[in-house]
Amino acid sequence: MKRNRHRGLWMGLSIIMVLVVLVTGCTASDEGEQPIELRLYMPGANPDAPMWADYSQYFKDVGAKYTELHPNRTIAIESFPATFPIENMARKLKAENSPDIVFPVNSALIPSWLKDSILLDLNPLAKADGVDKSDFHQPILKLTESGGKWGAIPNVVLPLGVLYNKSLFDKANLPYPQGKWTWDEYLSVALKLSEANPGKYGAVMAYNPFYLEILLAGRGESLLSKDGAKAEGALNSPGSVQTLQWFNRYFRALKLDQISGVSNDIATGSLFNLGSVGMKISTSDGYTFFKKQLGDRLGVAPLPGTADGRRANPLSVVGIGISAQSKHAREAWDFLRFATMTEHAYTSKWAEWFVLPSKSMAAATKQTQHSDLNVFIEEMNYAVESPAFANLDFALLMNESPFLSGFSSLLLKEDGELPVALYQLAQKTDGLLMEKAASREASSSK
Repeated sequence: MKRNRHRGLWMGLSIIMVLVVLVTGCTASDEGEQPIELRLYMPGANPDAPMWADYSQYFKDVGAKYTELHPNRTIAIESFPATFPIENMARKLKAENSPDIVFPVNSALIPSWLKDSILLDLNPLAKADGVDKSDFHQPILKLTESGGKWGAIPNVVLPLGVLYNKSLFDKANLPYPQGKWTWDEYLSVALKLSEANPGKYGAVMAYNPFYLEILLAGRGESLLSKDGAKAEGALNSPGSVQTLQWFNRYFRALKLDQISGVSNDIATGSLFNLGSVGMKISTSDGYTFFKKQLGDRLGVAPLPGTADGRRANPLSVVGIGISAQSKHAREAWDFLRFATMTEHAYTSKWAEWFVLPSKSMAAATKQTQHSDLNVFIEEMNYAVESPAFANLDFALLMNESPFLSGFSSLLLKEDGELPVALYQLAQKTDGLLMEKAASREASSSK
C-alpha cells in the first residue's frame, strides 16, 4: 500500500470491515435494510438453444453467492421463451411492475430502449461508484452507449477470428498465420493449403450473406444502408459488387461450390471439425467448440483486413441492463457489478463461454495468458456494429429461404451480371423487410 504512514490504521479498518461481514453476514450499508427481491428477466431453457439453461444456472449460482454477502437481497429469475418477440419484452419492461434486471440486451436495441425509457441510464450509478469504464475495450463499450447514456454492461461478445488446422499447414510447410494480413493473402494461403493437401480444402466460408457482410465491413460498407433501414443503394453498391466478385472467385478457386449444402455453416463447420479444412472464420465460442475435437492442432489468427490496412470486426454486443421502471435500481446495479465486474467463484465459468470485455476480468480469469484467446481479445479493439446485423429483422431474413434462395443464385452469375442481380435482390429485400415490419407492428398492437 502506498500510504505506508497509515498502514496500521488502514489494516485496522480492513479487519473491522471483515469482522462486520463475518459476524453480521452483510456489509455496513446493508444493516437495517428491508428484504429486497431483485427480479432478473431472461430466456428460459429451450431445446433449440440449450445454452440458456447453462446461463440461467450461472445467474442462479451468482445470485446465491450474492445473497450470502447480502442476506436481505435475493435474486429471482423470471424466464420467458427464447423466441419471445422483442415487442413483448419491451412491453414487460415498461410495465409498472417491471422486472429489475434484463438479460440479454442486444446492442442493436440499446438506442431505442434508452430513448423510450425502457432501460435505465447506468452512467449516474457508475459515476457514483467511481467505476472506471476504460476497463472495457472502448469499441465494445461504445456499442452499449447511445446519446451520452449507458444502456447495459457488456458481458457477451463474440469477436471473429480465423481458426486454422496446424496439421494442414505443417504438411504444406507453411508458417502459421499471425499478425496483420489481407484477404488476398488469406486466399493465397488457402490455395497453397489445398494444393499441398489433396482431397481437402484450404479454407471454407459458407456462401451466405453473413460472410459477405464480414468482407464488406472491412471496406466500411454493409449489405444495408448506414441506418440499417434499406438494402437498395447498399447491397447493390459498387463496393458490394466488387466484394461479391471477389467472394465468387474465392469459391470457385477453392472449388467450394462442390460442397453439398455450402450455404449452410453447419456443413462447412463439420468439414473443419473433421480435419478436412485448413482455415475457417469463426467466433470465439466456435473456437471452444472446435477445440474439443481438434485439440492442439487448432490455432487462431486475426481476421484479415483490406490492402490499405483497414480492419473491422463486425459484431453485436449483448449486455445486462436495468429496467427504467425498477424500484431497486441501486441494488440492481450492485448485483450487475458483482455478476460482471467482480472476481468470484463463478467468474471463470462465464470465461469458459465468452472472451471477457472487461480487461481486469480477462486478466483475473487468465484469458490474457492464453495465446489463442488473446487473438480474440485483441480483435475487440476493431469491433464495429454492422448495420445488417443491427437490423434484427434482416438478421432473421438472412436465414430464411425467400432471401437465401436469391442470394445463393449469385454464385452462378458471371461478374458482368452481378450489378443487375444485386439490384434486383436489394429491391426484393426491401419488400421483405417492409413485410416483417408490418407484421411486427400488427402483432404489437394486439
